[in-house]
Amino acid sequence: MDFISQWSGSHIDAAVGVIRNSQVTANELTVLRGISTGIISASKAVVVDNEKNITGFNRVVSASFRGNYSELQDRTTDPADNPIAGFRFFYYKNGELFTKNPDGLVSRVGGGKETKFDFSNVQSIVCAHNYGVKYPLVNIIGSDDFTLEGQIFYQDTNTVVVSFNTPKSGQVFIRTV
Repeated sequence: MDFISQWSGSHIDAAVGVIRNSQVTANELTVLRGISTGIISASKAVVVDNEKNITGFNRVVSASFRGNYSELQDRTTDPADNPIAGFRFFYYKNGELFTKNPDGLVSRVGGGKETKFDFSNVQSIVCAHNYGVKYPLVNIIGSDDFTLEGQIFYQDTNTVVVSFNTPKSGQVFIRTV
């Protein structure tokens, strides 16, 4: 008589019956040994924690993903590596969504931002837009609502300086697309 049978009618007997009838092998059950819920363990099963969270995936490949929302961490730089052929990286940088293809081409995704800078009787204006974009669009409108000509200097990815030959008044619009 096997040891488990001594406990006939107990929860153990019911559990063993489920295992026996499921055709699960001993090797398959061994795979589950040592798994921590919510943590990825190489060559083992993935088991979610009590809040249905999982930590530790390096890369997930799927034909599609569905869900209520996605959460990406904001970053200040582009990823150093490129995705493998046929895939894209999606990431937030300075509050905007970007994508990077396998050739390393980075593109901003979605609607743009716009910031207006008013100026009055100046020969230059420093526009700190903080978009993290190397060459945003710059429109200069004079106080008479016509476009002004000025020298545009892209100081860095967050700052544009506009200079004029003589003092001018108006507005500078910095946009991303």
